[in-house]
Amino acid sequence: MKYAFRTDQDIVKVRAPISVFHGDKDEITSCAQSKRLVGKTEALKNQHFEIRGATHHNVKDFLAYKEKLKEILER
Repeated sequence: MKYAFRTDQDIVKVRAPISVFHGDKDEITSCAQSKRLVGKTEALKNQHFEIRGATHHNVKDFLAYKEKLKEILER
């Protein structure tokens, strides 16, 4: 990787709610990694959503993603 992204160090600084969508068929980054990342934060409103059947590149194509994103944005 050309650039090292230390999201594990930066995520703890975020004070806004975080929603992570991750495909369970992702072969680039693991769902377990993103769950651990969200778990590093103290905000109670942070959420991790596992999208069944989605890969790293097609999460946005799944109805579960679209419905949950709409719900989040309408709050």
